[in-house]
Order: sequence, then C-alpha cells, then structure tokens
Amino acid sequence: MSKNRALLLFTQGLLFLLGSQMAYPLAESAGPGGVNVKALHELGYTGRGIRIGVLSQRHCRTSHEAFFEKDSQGNPTGDSHAHWYDPTGDVLSPYEPYWHDTSLAGIAASRGGREYPACRGIAPDAEICSAKVTRRLSQTDPNRTTNWLWFQDALNHFRADRCRIVVTGIQLPNDYDRLFPFTLLYDYYAYTDDIFFANASGNDNASITIFGTSFNGLTTAGLITVEPEIYRRVGTAVNPGPTLDNRRKPETAAPAQNLWVPTSSGDTAWKNEGTTRGETSWAAPHTAGVAAVLLQYADQSEEPDGGRSVVLKAVLVNSAVSDIQDKNGLDTAGRIWHPQRGYGRLDAKRAFSILSSPKIVPETEIAPSRQPAGWAFQSLSAGKAHIYTWTAVPDRARLVLTLAWKRRVRWLDRFPPNNIIEKGELTGYLANLDLLVEDEHGRPVFSDTGTLDNLKKADILIPKTGQYRLRVVNRSFTESAEYAMAYEIIEPPPDAPEDVVDKKVSDALLSFF
Repeated sequence: MSKNRALLLFTQGLLFLLGSQMAYPLAESAGPGGVNVKALHELGYTGRGIRIGVLSQRHCRTSHEAFFEKDSQGNPTGDSHAHWYDPTGDVLSPYEPYWHDTSLAGIAASRGGREYPACRGIAPDAEICSAKVTRRLSQTDPNRTTNWLWFQDALNHFRADRCRIVVTGIQLPNDYDRLFPFTLLYDYYAYTDDIFFANASGNDNASITIFGTSFNGLTTAGLITVEPEIYRRVGTAVNPGPTLDNRRKPETAAPAQNLWVPTSSGDTAWKNEGTTRGETSWAAPHTAGVAAVLLQYADQSEEPDGGRSVVLKAVLVNSAVSDIQDKNGLDTAGRIWHPQRGYGRLDAKRAFSILSSPKIVPETEIAPSRQPAGWAFQSLSAGKAHIYTWTAVPDRARLVLTLAWKRRVRWLDRFPPNNIIEKGELTGYLANLDLLVEDEHGRPVFSDTGTLDNLKKADILIPKTGQYRLRVVNRSFTESAEYAMAYEIIEPPPDAPEDVVDKKVSDALLSFF
C-alpha cells in the first residue's frame, strides 16, 4: 500500500472517530444520495460510445490513469480515452494540463485508479475531448485572455469529433449577460447540431453567468452534504437565479463537495475537491455524465428520438428531486422551482425510468395502469395545439409533467471574414408554448402561459377521479417548435390536501429569499 493511500485511510478513519464528514470517493456522489447513476451502471449503462467535450481554461491531463482501462491488477492498459485540442494557437503552451480541468473531466468520466478503484466518474466509459479557450499574454504574465473565435473553433472541433455533450468549466464576467452573444453561440450549436450543453450556474455572482444563461442548455447548481453520502443543501458559492432577463435558471443541482478526483500534478495523483461553497465546476460534469449514460441507452433503443438533447433535458428536469435545503438550511421542497437549486437534484434512475418508457403521441390516453411514465417528441406549428389525456384515479392522482423546447438560432453571414460567426450575425427566435391541464369540463387545473422560458414544469395533485386533458399550445404567429414532454404518475405524498392543488410556478417564485 502506498503512503498516500495509507494516509487517506488514516485520515478518513480519524475524521469518522471525530464525528466529522469524511472525504467520499466519486462513488458516493453517484449513489442514491447523489445523482443516483450507479443503478444504471449495474444495468450496463456507463456512457460507452459517447464523447464529452470539456471546454475550459486549459486541458485535462490526458495521461492520467483515470482515463485508461485497467488490467486485473489495476494497471492502465491501452490508449487514453481523453485527448486534447488547442483552438488558441498558443505556441508557448499548446498543451497545458491543469488541476481544475483534470478534476472536472474525472468527475464526468474517470475510470478510477490502481489505488482508487471506487473513484469512477458518472459516465466512466465515456470519452473526453478537452479544449482550452484561454491563453497567457506572455510566458510570464499570469493574466489570461479569451477570444470569441476560440470558443467557436473549440465547438467546431467538438462537432467534428462527434461530441454530443459539452460541459463548460469556465464563466465569463457578468457584463456579458446583458447582450448574450455567447448565449446565442451556445444555443446555435445546440440547435443546429443537437448538442447537449451541461453548464454551470457560476460562483459568487449576483445572478446566473455565461454560460449558464443559454436557453438550450441545462444549467446546474452545486450541492453539499448534510450527512454522509446525502447531498441536500445548496453551496454558498452558487449563483442564484433567475437570469438578468428573468428566466428560471438554474434548472438542476448536483453534488459539488467531498469528491476524490484525479488532478494534474502526476499520472497517479488524486485529491479531495469541493468545499461547502459548492463550486459549480464540480456539479456540471455530473450533469454531463448522466446525459452520457442516458444517451448510451437511447442509442441502443428502437426509438430514434430518445437521444435528442431536448428529450434528455425534459426527462432530467421532470425526475429532479426537490427536497433540497437552500444556502441557509431552509427546506425548499414546497416549491417546484427555486432560484438556488432550480427544479432539484438530478436523479439518473428516475430519468431512466421515464426515458425507457414508451414514447407517446398526441391524442394518447395516459392511463396509470398501462403507462405510469413516458415522454414525447413532436413538432408543433404556429397557432396549433396538441392534446393528450390523463385518466386520474384516487390512489394515483399526482402528475409530474415537464415541457421543453429549443430556441431557434439563425446565422446570417453578413460580415467578413466569411464562414466565421461574428457576434452580430446570430439571431434567436423563441416559440411561445403554453402548458395547460384541464378537467373533463374544460376548467383549468394548471396553466403556465409565461413567455420568457422555454421549459415549464407542473406537479399536480388531483384526488377526483376523471379524465383530464393536457394541452400544449403554440401561441406564436409564425414560429414553429420541436418540443419534448416528460411525465410521471406517482403516488401522492401522505399529507396531500383533499382539494385540488394547483402547483403553477408563478412570478412570486422568481423572487429571492
């Protein structure tokens, strides 16, 4: 046993005796009290065949043992499943292994180490492409610059490398939020190439920062532990929502404390990362990893639409666990969306149960006895509506429903040089979809007719037996939309009220505590 391993075991034992929290391996953040993805690993879904692009300050250490297959003795074999790309043209340092980016990539896709076999990432068999988008001004200058074209070059490389997921471990100053040029760029690639963007909500700012502001990505806040293996509180560093233009971000939350991860100081170097601040760089790769695991399943299923990024977004939000404490330790379970934790903690097992259920189409009857969970992917023309029905019975009268669609971004190449996206050449168009639930007499049970967001979620308790109508209505005059819908019919809580409960997310929920 190495000195480092012996010291780790001794330290963990000492902390346990003192009653303090231990340094957990990645296996704990992947467990039931984390994102609950280990249950899918046991089914054989580990992200194999999926490539994740890591866009950050520098590079992950591609030669680290965490990114190799292992033989029976735990020794690395074969080639690394991580590689790097430099869009900055940095002649002095084209390849820069960095602790932050190595740890971020490890959370998403570590395969463990010889002495750390339990430190496997959320999608341990996924592949990593690491691209840096910052560069030193000189060899000795600690200040670093970034460039709009470097981001574009990195995204083009990810596209060519068939990276279907991009996780961003960098945030830009709040000044960029008001114009949203980078948000448009991310939404353009998400729309045209169907890339799933896993974005961090950002740290230590007054509101969500770039790149968490994107319409088409999924923005994640960071959680810390309240007891061993249970991530139920928002970290103090998490940027609260909404965005500056008052959209409901973040959407999800994931573990961001006590993670035993690879680092860049050596090929076998590991460290404990993540504090009670809940740094969101550690939360976002959990989201990327869960998406990779679900994508592997979708690729093997017979339904081609299951792997669409907007479908993944809908099922992840619909299955999120809302029983989270805010930064001050106050419970937030009574609210669908909360500015600090979004719709709740990721739950990969619940998301899988939705995605592995049959796809439904308009005019479908959602009967609990036949299909307690499911999803839809449809195109809805301007001014049209799709209708689904739900047969509610008293013992299963809770419907959790999520609607998501993408902002369409158009690139008009108006400025030289040609074939390069300039900041003024992208325009976003957002369809206005309403989500409505009505009883058999046409009376509203739930309605979300807001115009800012492209994601809406309902959690409805209905004790009265009857047939209810779910309507997705496109209020736009000219803009069509491809939307995804996910639903679960689950047992109501034991203290459910006897009358109808409307869980509509109102403007009041957008205020800060």
